[in-house]
Order: sequence, then structure tokens, then C-alpha cells
Amino acid sequence: MYTDKNVKLINYLIALIPLSLILGNLIVNINVILICIVGIIICGKETFRIKKNYEILISFFFIYVIIVTATNNIPKFDLSPKYQENLLKSIFNLRFLILFFIINTLIKKDKLNLKPFLYLASCLSLLISLDLIIQVAFGKNLIGFEITLNRPSSFFNNEHIAGGYLQKFALFLLFWFAYKDKNDL
Repeated sequence: MYTDKNVKLINYLIALIPLSLILGNLIVNINVILICIVGIIICGKETFRIKKNYEILISFFFIYVIIVTATNNIPKFDLSPKYQENLLKSIFNLRFLILFFIINTLIKKDKLNLKPFLYLASCLSLLISLDLIIQVAFGKNLIGFEITLNRPSSFFNNEHIAGGYLQKFALFLLFWFAYKDKNDL
């Protein structure tokens, strides 16, 4: 069911990943779940057809994590709330396996458009970089967050993860410039 409307929707949801990481865990989880739901609707059973060795290895990794978590406390017969919480977390991490299969299927069918993702990741990396410079120079960033613990945080406020964000997404800025020069994005 690869209609233009569905493919555009999932491409925009994937493109929103860099923004959702800035907005917080709740938005990231909602975005990933929406990508999974829309992806399963679009790709159907085709999503879970495992043909390549790397698909098998990644699937076994997720199954391994669940098995290790489930068997972690068997010798003690400890079914504490913490054990149950950890088991549920490892099962809910299957959403990332589903996300992998959906993106993999979209790539195989040539339905994944990375232009919006590259554009948004690049723009947000530039914005956060500029915001960090402003925060260091003036003590406050563009929206008024002050430096805490002598570390700039940009839009992340009390979480000092701006450097990690830039480490992951600033690389896309370089790809975007290279891609833009070659293909006139």
C-alpha cells in the first residue's frame, strides 16, 4: 500500500527524528511508535521478511536481550517489580527492531527520501551550534536558558547533551552540503 500520501507521511515522520530528540523522550517515543504504525500499514507483511544475514543478526540481538533479561533472576526466583519493569523495557525495545525493519524495507523499495531528514538535521545542527556560541558568549541562549554547572546546554536546558546531539547530527550537515553541491537539493 505504497500510496504517495503514505510514503510522504512516513518520510516526514522520519525527518522529524532530529527535532523530536530536542523536544524530549516522550516526543521521541511517540515519533518512533508513529513511524512503526504507519510503516506496518504501508509495508504490511513485507516488513518482517528476513532475507539477509544482517537482518538475522539484528533480530537475534533483540531476542538475546529479552532472553537475558528474562533469565537474569531465575536462580533467585525474584519476580520483583524492578525485574518486571526491566523485562517490559526489553520487550518494548522491540519497537527499534520494527523501526529498523521499516526503514530497511523503505530503502529496499526505494521509497525513503532522505532530503527532508538531511535538511532538518543540518538546520538544527547549525541552530544548536549558534545557540551554544551565544550561550557561552552572553550567558543565556536564544530562549533564555542560562549556563548551568559551567556547561552550556542550548535548548536542552538542564540536560548537558548538546555536544552529543551535535556529534550525531552535525555529520549530516557535511553530507547535506556535499549532496546539495552535487544534486541541487
